Amino acid sequence: MNDFYHISTDEKSLEHPLQMNNLGLRRIMAIIGQFKRNDWDGRSSQSSKHYRDTTPKDYDAQFALRLLKTDPPYEIDILLDHHYNHYVARFDDPKRFLKHVKYVILPLLQNNSKGEVYIELTEDWLIEKEQEMTSVKVIPAKNQENIPAPSDKTVVITNEEVFISYSWDSEEYVQKVVEFTDFLRTKGFHAHLDVMLSQNETSINFVKMMHQSMGNHKKVVVVLSKGYKVKAESFTGGVGEEFVLLLNDIKQSPKKYILISFEGRSDEIIPFGLRGREIIDLSDPKGEEQLYRKLMDEPEYSFSDVASEKPKLAPVKINEFQALVPSKMISIENPLVTPDGSHSQGGLYKHIDFKLILNFKNTSSKTIDGLAYSLRVKQQLAPEYYGQTAEEGYFLFTEDISQKVYPGLTVKSTAYKLKVANHTISQILGTRILITVFTDHGSFSKEFEVEQLIEIKPPNENHLEAIPLTQDLFGY
Repeated sequence: MNDFYHISTDEKSLEHPLQMNNLGLRRIMAIIGQFKRNDWDGRSSQSSKHYRDTTPKDYDAQFALRLLKTDPPYEIDILLDHHYNHYVARFDDPKRFLKHVKYVILPLLQNNSKGEVYIELTEDWLIEKEQEMTSVKVIPAKNQENIPAPSDKTVVITNEEVFISYSWDSEEYVQKVVEFTDFLRTKGFHAHLDVMLSQNETSINFVKMMHQSMGNHKKVVVVLSKGYKVKAESFTGGVGEEFVLLLNDIKQSPKKYILISFEGRSDEIIPFGLRGREIIDLSDPKGEEQLYRKLMDEPEYSFSDVASEKPKLAPVKINEFQALVPSKMISIENPLVTPDGSHSQGGLYKHIDFKLILNFKNTSSKTIDGLAYSLRVKQQLAPEYYGQTAEEGYFLFTEDISQKVYPGLTVKSTAYKLKVANHTISQILGTRILITVFTDHGSFSKEFEVEQLIEIKPPNENHLEAIPLTQDLFGY
């Protein structure tokens, strides 16, 4: 991994479009392949993959490539802001991230002949961030007594007030937030929002005001909406800055932040970092009282004091241990072999096709939570699978059966295609089919002779009984 980036937890999908792909623990370094000629003048291919451990440099290279693929290029700051804010929210060390971009990512961009415009935009972004760091200073509430007396037009934020954080989705939506703030004030809560603070001060520094408001208010009410989610997850604008502060502080101050909504609790309004947290729905009649209790730290229920004595419980008797033997739980039944077409000439077979299905029966009194099996057959008996790698002349097939196997239930395997031909029967006779079953209680195997497992009737003699497989029934 690489701590500088917002990396997905899943190697196959992203939780957010600006995330970096999870590269896993190991990466393919090379694929080496070769062709082999078999006994029937056919060709088969084999390949092997060589791996190496994934390193932080792999993520640096991926990030540089993401920057170079940004279209249009001037939106490069959205990607940079996303990973910058994600890093600062976790480690609170913005200077280190900027150094990494300057001395690691920029050189990677400079190695690309088409990266000139992206280099310039990245350098502009670095300058902007460095200027922000030198101009914004957050004053903790506990140190406010040391601040010089403010002028008449300066807003002093106390620790007894409520700040409203929201997104400017539309003029109509902003008006609704203003009305909500005024509603709280009519109920006795000293509620503020940016509109109120800005009209009390000329040339207000919104970034500084935002940091002070989020840091120094006793309660912060976050109004969730579709616009809030988009800006929060992309860490853009004032909402993005506030979202970083919220993520960095919500674990240390769990009672400070109150999440509310005017429009239910759908996933369309909840940012990824706030999933699973309580959200007060003000469209619900009970929502108003829930909000008051959160603002006033008033519990809904009054619980009893803890009694001095606990209930007395009798111990549960443990039954005698009985080991479960796998072969006594699962029975490998005789496989089902059925003809699936043939070709004959002059009363002798040229070839016969079969379908093979394995059967496993739960012979115990307990339910088995799935099983796995392997099937080992002679290579010449399964020519349909010549693309598969053979070991010592045998193919090995495996399958997982995830369904529960209840007592007395028989489960079946995939149907496998077998073929006995006049030019391969001599190599098939005398071989065995090996079936191995695997459960949570262990594994065991069972063998079947091909001659006894596969029984056939002479060509065009359906009135006769089937006999064990023999070379006498095949001709050239």
